[in-house]
Amino acid sequence: MLDVLLDKLKKLFSSRMIPINLIFMGMFAVLIYQVFVMQIVEGTAIAEKQEYLNNDSRQIKATRGNIYDRNGKLLAYNEPSYSIVIRNSGLMGTNAEKNAMIHKLIKLLEKYGYDIELNFNIIINENGELAFDISGDQLLRFKKNAFCKPSISKMEEEEKNATAQEVFDFLKNGVSGSPMFRISDEYSLEDALKIMTVRYQMLINDPSYDLTLASNVDKETVAAVKENLADMPGVEVKLETSRVYNDSVYFAHILGYTGLINSTELEKLNENEKIYEETDVVGKTGIEKEMESYLVGTKGESTITLNDSGKELDTKVTKQPVSGNDVYLTIDRDLQVASYHILEKNIAEILLSVITPEMDYGGKGVNAAKIKVPIYEVYNALLYNNVVDIAHFREEDATDLEKSVYQKFLDKREGIFNSLNDLLKIDSTVTNSAAGAEMEEYLQYVYSKLSSSQVGIILSSKINKEDTQYLNYKDNKLSLSKFLQYAITQNWVDLSKLGVGTEYYRTDELYEKLKDYAMNLLVDDKEFEKKIYRTLVFSKKLTGREI
Repeated sequence: MLDVLLDKLKKLFSSRMIPINLIFMGMFAVLIYQVFVMQIVEGTAIAEKQEYLNNDSRQIKATRGNIYDRNGKLLAYNEPSYSIVIRNSGLMGTNAEKNAMIHKLIKLLEKYGYDIELNFNIIINENGELAFDISGDQLLRFKKNAFCKPSISKMEEEEKNATAQEVFDFLKNGVSGSPMFRISDEYSLEDALKIMTVRYQMLINDPSYDLTLASNVDKETVAAVKENLADMPGVEVKLETSRVYNDSVYFAHILGYTGLINSTELEKLNENEKIYEETDVVGKTGIEKEMESYLVGTKGESTITLNDSGKELDTKVTKQPVSGNDVYLTIDRDLQVASYHILEKNIAEILLSVITPEMDYGGKGVNAAKIKVPIYEVYNALLYNNVVDIAHFREEDATDLEKSVYQKFLDKREGIFNSLNDLLKIDSTVTNSAAGAEMEEYLQYVYSKLSSSQVGIILSSKINKEDTQYLNYKDNKLSLSKFLQYAITQNWVDLSKLGVGTEYYRTDELYEKLKDYAMNLLVDDKEFEKKIYRTLVFSKKLTGREI
C-alpha cells in the first residue's frame, strides 16, 4: 500500500504541470495580498488620494461700497441675502437631463414667486410670436454669441439676418455637427424659452462661474431648493448680498439702481481691462452708474477641490475680495426729504392753478408763464398711467359704469378698424396726413408697430433710407398701403412671419396677408387701446364723471 502511494507521489512531482501550477499559485497569492493591502490596510488613504483629482478656480464677488449723505447718514447699503445659483456641472449628464433639471428648478422657483433673472434677448411678443428685444449692434453681438462665432466679422450673412425664430430653432435643435441644446418639443414655447435662457448663459460663460437664477429669496424657497439639491447637480443656495436703499422715494433719481450687466455695458466696462462677466451686477443709472468703478471693489479667488464625480470636497480662499469704496455725497438727507415734500405740495398747487376745463394750452411752446393744462390731459393721464384700471372694464365683475365705458371703447375701436381697413386697401392712395389728424396718428402707429424690434416684420435694417419711395412715404407723398406693397417687392418685409412657406404668392396676395397680420396685432395691443381711450377723452365722448 505504501509503495503504491509513493509511486503516485513520484509521478505527480515528476509531472511537467508542477512548475506551472506553482507559478500560478504564487501569482494568486500575490494578488490576494495586494487586494488585502488596498482594501484593508491602505483603503482609506487610497480613496482619499483618488478623490482629490481636480482643483477648480472660482471668483468671489466683492461687496459693493455704501453711499452716505454729507452727514454720514446711510442711503444705500448691502444686506445678506440668499441666492439660487447654477453652475455648468459635469454631473448634469445629457442634454435631456440638463433640460429636465433646469425645467424642474425653474418651476420650483416660480411656485414661490420668483422668475429667473438671467438676460436673453428673445421674447414672446403680444402676438404670441418670438421677437428680439434689442436691435442694431446689440442684436449682432447677441447673434454672434448664439451662433458661437468668435467675432461679428466671422458671421455669415444668413446668421446676421436671422430672425428670432431662426435663432431660437438653432439653439433649440442645432444643426448637423452642432447639436446645441436639444430642447424637446414636449416643453411649451414659454418653458422652452426659459430653459434656453439658462442654457445660453451657461454656454457663453465660463463653466466655473455661478449664474444667479433668483436673488434675495425667502427662507421657504431656500428650504424647498435644498430639499431637491440631490436631484439638481450644479445648483447651490448661496449667501450673497442685495442692494438696499433707504428713503428711496426721495433719492431714487439721484442714487439710481443696480442690475444685471448687459452686453453693451460689458463691452464698455471691459474696454481697458477684463474685469466684468455676464453674471455681474453693475450700476444702471444715477450715482450707482457714475461711481461704478469706485463702488465695485475687487473680486477675490478661491480654489475648489472636486472629486472625480464633481462633488466639492474642500474650498480654499487664495485671494481675499476687497470691498468697494464708500461714497459720500454733498446732499443733506434731511434737507432733501423736506424739499421733496415742499415741492410736492407746491407742484400740486401749481397744477391745480393752470388746469382749465377748456381745450386751451395757453402759452405752451410760446410763453411758459402762460401755459395751461386742459382737464382732458389730466383725465387721459389717469388712464394712460394705469391709475384707472382699464383692463377691469371688461371683467365679469365690472360695474355698470365700467361696462358702459368699455362699450364706448368697443364702438370706437370698430370705427377705427373700419377706417384703417379702408385706408389700407390695396388701391388706397390716401397719405397719412390726408387721412385727418386722428387717423394719421393711427396709421403712423401701425407702421411703427410693424417695424418695432418686438414685431420686426418690417426689416428696418434692410430699408434703403435714400430710396425715393421711402422718402416719399416719409414726406407724406405716398400712402402707407402703397409703401408696404413696395416694401414687399424690395424684400424689406419678413415674409416668414406671414406663414407663406415656399409657395409662390403675388405681391397683392402678400400685401393682404400683411394687412391682416397688422390688424390682428392691434386687437390686443395695450398701447393702441390707450390711444383709443385718449381719442374718446379728447373728443368728449368720455367724460370726467365717467373716468
